[in-house]
Amino acid sequence: MKLNVYRGKEIIKTYESDVEFITLGVVEAVLKNLDIEKILSEFDLDALAKGKVNNITFGVKLAKVVIDNFDAIKLILKEVFDGITNEELDNTKPMEVVNVLKELLGFSMNSLFNVQGSEKN
Repeated sequence: MKLNVYRGKEIIKTYESDVEFITLGVVEAVLKNLDIEKILSEFDLDALAKGKVNNITFGVKLAKVVIDNFDAIKLILKEVFDGITNEELDNTKPMEVVNVLKELLGFSMNSLFNVQGSEKN
């Protein structure tokens, strides 16, 4: 995952994070703060887990969630992108943030499905 910081149209810094280093705390924050129930009610769970959901429709719905949860989203992004500041977050592009959140949400959902699938009764 990557998130660019801009000055006008110029990229002045790029933060990168590898999804394999995402912690349980980030997964929990994503699932608690992104109104997952509302998002998931709109989509087939299997399609969402496999990344087979219309990206434009999903992106628009996720953008609304971002608008409604700015403070929580900033905290999540600070966990994912080590060292990023509030000022830098204010200079990112909304659709890039939405793309990061889509990736985080997909990772979080896949993590849950994999955990559920590996449990033995």
